[in-house]
Amino acid sequence: MAELPTKAWVARLILLLIVTLCLGCAGQDVDGGLRLGIATDIGGLDPLASNSSHSAVTLVFDTLIRKDGSAYRPALATAWQADAGQLVWNFTLRSAVTFSDGTVLDAHSVKFSLDRYCWLRQGKGGLADVIAKTEVLGPTTVRITLNRPYAPLLDDLCRHSLSVISPDCVEPPHNIQGAWARVIGSGPFVLMSNKPRQHAEFSRNDVYWGEKARTEKLLLRIIPDEESRALALEGGQIDMIYANWDGHGATLTYRRAQSLAQKGYNVITGDSSINKLLVFNTVTGPLRHDAVRSYLYEVVRGKTSELVTGLLAPGEGKIATGLFAAGIDWPEGSLPAPRRVAKPEQMPTKLRFLVCSSEPHDLAIAQLIQAYLAEENISLFIQQADRASFWEFVDKKEYDLTLLATMGVPYDPWGMLTWGFAGESAAIYYTPELARQIELLQHTTQQQRAEVQTNINKLLSASYAFVPLYQEINFAVVRPEVIPFTLLPGQAVLLPWEKMGIKE
Repeated sequence: MAELPTKAWVARLILLLIVTLCLGCAGQDVDGGLRLGIATDIGGLDPLASNSSHSAVTLVFDTLIRKDGSAYRPALATAWQADAGQLVWNFTLRSAVTFSDGTVLDAHSVKFSLDRYCWLRQGKGGLADVIAKTEVLGPTTVRITLNRPYAPLLDDLCRHSLSVISPDCVEPPHNIQGAWARVIGSGPFVLMSNKPRQHAEFSRNDVYWGEKARTEKLLLRIIPDEESRALALEGGQIDMIYANWDGHGATLTYRRAQSLAQKGYNVITGDSSINKLLVFNTVTGPLRHDAVRSYLYEVVRGKTSELVTGLLAPGEGKIATGLFAAGIDWPEGSLPAPRRVAKPEQMPTKLRFLVCSSEPHDLAIAQLIQAYLAEENISLFIQQADRASFWEFVDKKEYDLTLLATMGVPYDPWGMLTWGFAGESAAIYYTPELARQIELLQHTTQQQRAEVQTNINKLLSASYAFVPLYQEINFAVVRPEVIPFTLLPGQAVLLPWEKMGIKE
């Protein structure tokens, strides 16, 4: 008598059938193209809009510069130089670059993009507040004049929000205050169609200035559920899942990737530049006291190796040694030296741990720390929240412990320092002196930079505000028919499209 299928197997089969039917209704396959399963819509692709996908923006737009680890690479700009005071910067652009509609990408396009950025971001800090003016010196030369030295300038110009857009992207055209109307870029792909909650289709930009994408067409299928994405890969409805598409491992867990590898799918891994952090609420509640935080820091830090080993699959990550991941240009010294700390008398007996339900390891981390703190007679209540609610709780400081992550290349170290520590609304920790040192670092000279970095590290190490847990990895799972490729080192949103395609 044949063995009856288990309930779990039947449920999985039913889900596979549902996924197949839904994807069949969502759009046809792309002939000769590559199909990716992603979690959320790509948005309007305005680089300055919060609802636009970082990864999808890089498909259709280019930046002036790119960053690999701590190295700056030419993109639309082939060279740049500053005067002695680092106030006046000249950028030389590639010649004969065109947008996807055939119009020329020149110095006027770059000036328009920078001016629009400054108009929308003025008063919010950062580059928009230090640009005094932009000038066109010739068809392929742009000058940026700053009102004071600004060390993160090149890093900012690597960010997707500083992508160069066509002045015809807005309505009325060439008006920096115009409304976003159409997607016209110079990137490796051209957007052909975008159906929210279904799919977005791109075609190769055959006039791309760089090495052209290997695949002629690209389909991004919106599949919100991780299990459904995995089933779509197994069922042949998609060719690839990239785990870090617009999020820290939000699209696929590594353990699921390993289970797919056992079924014959290929797992491609690469170095990440993102650290997962345990963060203490230093503003409200019992952890605002330095003595309490320092004691909990030592408890958790002493268990980090055990926590990471028990939590992560082999090869999934490595223990973090500082605030920033390896590959970020930042000196060591952001953590306090190990020491034995006496348990303070005002130690709390109850704490609240806020976790994001869509992050793959956060609940498991909280449960392990819950067990560690139980040994200290501390009861830990774990509160799960969806992504939107999670960030509302974080902004309001409605937690005692939570988990955050650094930003990675090209946003760190400047992005994390500013967001995490530089203002009274800082996400992690704030003192006026720390904010002053971060501000000084942004506007200091190269010769003074090492001294200011050391001062910042001393303040961070004395804060006991966070415990680095592990450095994440990048990974993708692909069908055997996909041509093998290597992930870009340290990158989260850029993929090597010139290497990616389906075997003939």
